[in-house]
Amino acid sequence: MTFKEELTAMLGRDRKQLEQLQKKIESLIQERSELQKAIKSEETLLNRKFGIEFTESNKDISKPEFTEKRFEYKTIPDGAFNIILEGGNKPLHLKDIFRILTDGGKQISHPSSVSVALRRDSRFKLIGPSVFAITEEEYKKAKEQI
Repeated sequence: MTFKEELTAMLGRDRKQLEQLQKKIESLIQERSELQKAIKSEETLLNRKFGIEFTESNKDISKPEFTEKRFEYKTIPDGAFNIILEGGNKPLHLKDIFRILTDGGKQISHPSSVSVALRRDSRFKLIGPSVFAITEEEYKKAKEQI
């Protein structure tokens, strides 16, 4: 093979490789665009369903400054009702309800506030020491509405 033929063959291989890389780049750009759309859709869904708002500072939910505001504007009984309902009416201890509510943005000073609020609300029944569930009637009503 002559030097000219070798250079021509090398040029052909390099052009093919460049073409393949260009196709990969286009494919990656398309994949990136699809992922960006999916992320935007998921952020919107999380915001609507759970009240989680995304800003530049909390885009990465693994960061400690990420805060959920799901229960911020709900009453203690309404928030607890949603928590227990989502758990299939599995009884929850007062401390767990308190933790989930406060993690969800509800400002509560002490777990006893939750206990008092739930004892006063007829939708809840006390199952054991500081363990609450939703009454069967209320659970059935809520399930019918869903």
